[in-house]
Amino acid sequence: FSGDYALFRWDLLPHTLVFDFKDYEAQDRYLKRLAFFAEKPGFRGRLAPDREIEGLHAWNAHDYSVATLLAFYELARTSAFPLNAEERELLELLLRYGVLERQGDAALREGRGAIISVARESPDWQRRTFMDHEASHALFFQDAAYRALSERLWDAQGQATRQFWLEHLAWRN
Repeated sequence: FSGDYALFRWDLLPHTLVFDFKDYEAQDRYLKRLAFFAEKPGFRGRLAPDREIEGLHAWNAHDYSVATLLAFYELARTSAFPLNAEERELLELLLRYGVLERQGDAALREGRGAIISVARESPDWQRRTFMDHEASHALFFQDAAYRALSERLWDAQGQATRQFWLEHLAWRN
C-alpha cells in the first residue's frame, strides 16, 4: 500500500481492477464525479463540476462497468471537460490494464473488465459487505450466464415483488 490506494486484480475475474483506497477522501478524488455521472438522480449522464458536487456524498464503495467508464471518459474528452489529476491517473490505469483502449484518433473504446473499490476507512465488517456487493456487480458486468440468471430470477418474481424492489431502490437512490 502506497499513496492513495493499493491496486489488485481479482483472481477469479482478472480483468477486474480492485482499488483499496486509504480513506473516503482519496476514493472521492478518483471516483466521486464518476459516481454522480453513473448513478445519482439529477446528475446521470453529465459531468458535474466540483462546485456542484463538493458537499454531496458519493458512495462508500464503488463499481463501474467498461461501458460506464467509456461513456464518462469519452464525454470528458469530446467536451473538453477538465478532469482532476486523480481522474486522469485513473484513465491511465484503465488504459494500462486494458479496461479501456485508445483508438488511433484519440477516441476511447471498450476493453475488458470492470473496477470496484472500497476504502480502509470502513470498518472490517463493512469492507467485507461492500466487497461482496461490489464483486457481484463486477460479475454481473462480465459474465453473461450470471446476467441471464439474474434476469430469469427477476422475471420470475411477481409484479408486487418487483414493484416493492423498484420502490425500495428508488427510495435508496
